Amino acid sequence: MTQWAGESHAPENPSYRTAVVTQAVEPFTRDELLAALVRPHRWIDILLTERERWTRTVTVDRRAGLLVAIMLGASLLFALPFGFVLGFERFWHIAALYLGSVAICLPSLHIFASYLGLGLRAGQSLSLGVLVSAVASIFSAGFAPIVLFLSATMSGSGTMKAVASILLGVSLLAGMGQLMRSLRIRAAQEHVGNLLTLMLVWQCLLLFITFRMGVFLGLGG
Repeated sequence: MTQWAGESHAPENPSYRTAVVTQAVEPFTRDELLAALVRPHRWIDILLTERERWTRTVTVDRRAGLLVAIMLGASLLFALPFGFVLGFERFWHIAALYLGSVAICLPSLHIFASYLGLGLRAGQSLSLGVLVSAVASIFSAGFAPIVLFLSATMSGSGTMKAVASILLGVSLLAGMGQLMRSLRIRAAQEHVGNLLTLMLVWQCLLLFITFRMGVFLGLGG
C-alpha cells in the first residue's frame, strides 16, 4: 500500500526543492505536544504558524493522538466565545457547526482515500479533517469581539444574523484553506496530486453539510 509519506526522488522536478525543505523540518516532539496541551495559546502557533512541522508530523504519522487532542481542544475551546456572543444557551452551537460537520464527513474521507489507494492511515485522515474545524474555531474566536461590538451598536437582529453567518463562513473557508496550504507543502510526494483532488471534492461535501448544520442550528442569515 502506497503511503502518503512516500518520497519523490526526481531532483529535476522544480517542486522537489519544496520536498527537500519539508524533509528537513522536524516533526513536533512528544514533549512539545504534551507541554502544548495545557497552553491553548500555543495551539494557535502549532495550527496556523508552524504548518510545515504540522504537515511533517502528520506525514510520518507520529504522535497523531497528541496532535489530534490539541486540534479537538481547539475546535471546542475556541468555538466558545462566538457561541456565547450568540447567547449563553447557544455556547455549544459553533463547536457543533464545525466539529459536528467534520465528524459527519470524516468516514467518507477515509473510505474514499482507501478506495483510491492513497494509503492514509486512520490517524492521518482524522488529522486532516479535524484541522479544518480547529482552524475555523480559532478564526471564529477572533471574530467574536467584532460580532459582540456590532450587536451592541447596530439595530436589527436580521442584519446581525447575516453578519454572523458571513463571518462563520469566512472562518470555515480559512480552515479549508489552511488544510490545502498544508497539503501543498507535500506537493512533490507520490499521489499527493490525487489527494489534493480528493480533498477539494471532500471539502465541497463538507461545505454542504456545514450549511445544513447551520440551518439546523438556526445560524443562517
